[in-house]
Amino acid sequence: MHNITDRYTPQKASSGATVLNSFHQPEMLHGCCPMRLLALHLALSFFLLLVFISGSFAFPAKAKAADTGEKLHILLLHSYHPNMLWVQDISTGVQEIIEPVVDASNGNVRLSIDYLDAKRYPEEEHLVDMLRFLRKKYTLHPPEVIITADNIALDLLLKHRKEFAQSSIVFCGYNYYTPEMLKGHENVTGIVEAVSIDDTLQAAFSMLPELSRIVAISDRSQTGQALIEDFNRQVITLPQRGRLELWSNYTFDSLQHDLANLDSGSAILLMSALQDTEQKVRTYRQSLNKILEATDRPVFAIFGFFAGRGIVGGKLTDGVEQGRQAATMALRIARGGNAADIPVITVSPNNYIYDYNKLQQYSIELANVPADSIILNEPPTFYQRYRKILLPMFVLVSLLTLALALESRHIIKQRAVEQSLREAKTRYRELVDNARSIILHISTDGTIEFINEYGLSFFGYSEGELDGKKIHGTLLPDSSNALPDLHNLINRILEHPEIYQSHENENTCKNGDKVWVSWLNKPIVSEDGEVVGLLSAGQDATARKKIQDALARRERSYAVLLSNLPGMAFRRRGDDLGTILFASEGCLQLTGYSPARLCDNIGYWALIHPADLHKVQNAAMAFPQRYAVEYRIVQAGGSVRWVWESGTCMTETNEPQSVECRPGDVIEGFATDITDRVTTRNELEKLNEELEERVRERTAELKESLERLQQAQSQLVQTEKMAALGGLVAGVAHEINTPIGIGVTSTSFLQEKIQQLEAQYASGKMRRSDIESFLRTGNESLAATQINLNRAAELIRSFKQVAVDQSEEMPRKFNVSEYLEEVLVSLRPRYKRTAHTVKVEGDKEATIISYPGVFMQIVTNILTNALLHGFENVEKGTLTISIHMTEAELKLVLQDDGNGMPPEVRDKIFEPFFSTKRGKGGTGLGMHIVYNLVTQRLGGTITCDSAPGAGTSFTIVIPISGNNHAA
Repeated sequence: MHNITDRYTPQKASSGATVLNSFHQPEMLHGCCPMRLLALHLALSFFLLLVFISGSFAFPAKAKAADTGEKLHILLLHSYHPNMLWVQDISTGVQEIIEPVVDASNGNVRLSIDYLDAKRYPEEEHLVDMLRFLRKKYTLHPPEVIITADNIALDLLLKHRKEFAQSSIVFCGYNYYTPEMLKGHENVTGIVEAVSIDDTLQAAFSMLPELSRIVAISDRSQTGQALIEDFNRQVITLPQRGRLELWSNYTFDSLQHDLANLDSGSAILLMSALQDTEQKVRTYRQSLNKILEATDRPVFAIFGFFAGRGIVGGKLTDGVEQGRQAATMALRIARGGNAADIPVITVSPNNYIYDYNKLQQYSIELANVPADSIILNEPPTFYQRYRKILLPMFVLVSLLTLALALESRHIIKQRAVEQSLREAKTRYRELVDNARSIILHISTDGTIEFINEYGLSFFGYSEGELDGKKIHGTLLPDSSNALPDLHNLINRILEHPEIYQSHENENTCKNGDKVWVSWLNKPIVSEDGEVVGLLSAGQDATARKKIQDALARRERSYAVLLSNLPGMAFRRRGDDLGTILFASEGCLQLTGYSPARLCDNIGYWALIHPADLHKVQNAAMAFPQRYAVEYRIVQAGGSVRWVWESGTCMTETNEPQSVECRPGDVIEGFATDITDRVTTRNELEKLNEELEERVRERTAELKESLERLQQAQSQLVQTEKMAALGGLVAGVAHEINTPIGIGVTSTSFLQEKIQQLEAQYASGKMRRSDIESFLRTGNESLAATQINLNRAAELIRSFKQVAVDQSEEMPRKFNVSEYLEEVLVSLRPRYKRTAHTVKVEGDKEATIISYPGVFMQIVTNILTNALLHGFENVEKGTLTISIHMTEAELKLVLQDDGNGMPPEVRDKIFEPFFSTKRGKGGTGLGMHIVYNLVTQRLGGTITCDSAPGAGTSFTIVIPISGNNHAA
């Protein structure tokens, strides 16, 4: 027996990575260098482990194929479709042999796979078309060898052998082979397929001697019938044939029932269960799963694709092995061999294959299993499971031991280095504490790692009070009016220490006093080049900073207005040139001239656009105390810019001019560039004009769309009304039919009685009793005729009135209650065969001049909505129409006691095309039309009140004004 793992139960090798966990103890190591060395040793050890593991089982040997440079093409042609398990097994076997050769051939060997799909398309025309397609597909490179799978592919190629005469043929999976079938055909060989029913049954009885019977399952399909013939032929010599039963005439349901009732002494042989007597079909996988669901009895099989899927096993026809042997033959032929020299393998390569788990389930000893059986899922021994990692583990332990020995040596050296560092640190601390500067060491997150005694005294802290504290909130204030972004400053110093080698900032003492410190900074860099901290030395700069701030404030008070404002501050004379006495730095950007050149050589009037000069001169003259004007200037480069100027006219004594600006006076003011503002203003004016034009165009389009929508709405309303009228016609016609029919029957009966009386009179045999009988019968017939004709007349009158109101759309005077009763007469056919009732109650005298057809349409749609939705699954429902009329309004309440609606449906009830019965008669327009008729045609309002299980109520309020008048 063999424990097979390459095809059915592939095993994964253990990685062995968890072995390292027990050796990783960083608490035993000291110092940076030993830790890195240990990590290096561990990495080396792990790498060697991977090398051993990969060398042991990670790289299976590839099949060798000589690259001869010759182009070879092998075609695998299946009879059936690729989803069949048997087809997949054959493809797996072929690819297992040929694909390594393809991979090693540098593109010189090619494997193609095609499918005839004859199970689903068995017609001869389809198969011939497939051959033509394949011949055209491989015209440029026809296959040297064609591997055919199953009977149909081989039979088809032999029938059309001339079209593929240049290709050798290797067949596999062929049933009922005879040597005569290959007579007259050259270069054809292959492997025969045959099922081992007798061997499978013999082995089953041997392994389970307590079995009283084995039920063989086949079916009425073509495959099943062939298997039945094989079964009858093979079991005839079995000594246990008396304990065999064949099931083939069943439905799938009856099969499930019979399987569930099998006794404990029964077993099953699954041959085929693809089709039952009701022509229902299943796949092989489905049929096996259904059998396993129905019974817990052991199941044996004859086909290899069932292996490992829940069967005990059997001597299985192996599609993978068929594919392997066929592929081996094909390669031999493709490399120069002759098919005629390769004999047909007439013994099907079937193997005993059993599932270890199933053998355990049914207490079958491995000793009772046939020799050379393949055992699936058999658990491996300890040696088999771990043999591939024992050597790498030994190597790993050895390397780790060596690494620990080396590390011990480094630890001793490290301790000596640490002692030297401690001594140096003591000397360094004494030097720092005696310095007359603040010495500060902070980490990258702002934690104070060290501050000397002078620093502690300067900031008012005692020794150890700042250890581990953040610099923010201690030495640096959380907020400072002078420097509000101190947190970001510290981060920038740490990120770019080369830029901030020295800086000043405001610090805070423990008592809250603010002090300024001038700092020199030096970054602390690790061996990897990463900044890990900052070392700073500081001096008190508070007094100097106060003096500098006072001087700076005084300077800024004169310069800030002139240098920072956008534009030009100026002082000019009111003479003929507009001589400029002073101009701020902003003149360069505004005019293109520097202040010096503008004051020495150029008069201001020369800068102003000629078209605007008069306007500027008049502005200062007209409003000497404060003027403002917009104008254009011509810059030094010739560009034209728009300027806004504001100023005041000053006298020679430097006082504001109160009367008028004279030529000797001086103008002081400010000019700024407003070109962008003017351009934006012009663009906005243009955009406003464009928007106004677009609004006009859009308004016209919307008006046209509104007219089309109103027209479409009117058409929808008219269509709905005509549909309702059509329904009335059908209903009334049906109602009239009954009384008219009774009237016709009564008159026909009366006519017959008259003819009988006439015959008696003519024969002279008339008696008094005959006349009396005729008179009674005549009166009864005429009475019945009169009653039914009156009923028909009433229906016609009601329908005529409703139809006229529905079609003419003309207002008229009518009694609301009586009219609604007439409408209900016409609508009666819609619910007469149900237990539902409709009643009208309330003000019987309410009379109005309005559109009766609208009322009819509203009632019709609401009644239809109630029947379709409200009374669904309701045996007996009631729709009540209540009428209430006052001087100002008419109120109609239509309430049913049906199912009601949830809020999400109620809120959308009047929306167009909203329906919960889409596809079942609902259009979604009925209640939308009701809403439009009430709100637009009648000028009223309609509301809906509903809840699940509480029915639905529609309240319609119609004002007595406009189109509606009280009568």
